[in-house]
Amino acid sequence: MYFPGISHSKFFIVACLTRSGEIGAVFINSSINPAIFPTEELRKLHYKLKQATYSFLQYDSYADCSDIIPLQHITIEKYLLKNPRDYKGKLVQADLIMIIELLSASPKISPKNKLKWGI
Repeated sequence: MYFPGISHSKFFIVACLTRSGEIGAVFINSSINPAIFPTEELRKLHYKLKQATYSFLQYDSYADCSDIIPLQHITIEKYLLKNPRDYKGKLVQADLIMIIELLSASPKISPKNKLKWGI
């Protein structure tokens, strides 16, 4: 899926939902960019997803758990109805649990937003 301000298609993970139907997502990146994540603290908030576990990945990649990207459920639903091949599947539960733990440890996410997202 394409996102504003990003020049290429990005995979994302639905990590959490609000009661109002807002989706909390994290992006999957091919590497951890030190220009965007200059501190060790921010780099540690990336979770490695192994290509051997997820056939849709071309190589080991990283879920950026430093922040939550809010998306509207209806927008994603409409997109997937038009582009069903873009749905890649579900994460292994252990990976999703680790992603939630990293999100809960992120200093970039306020306590109020952690409560909103249920993390």
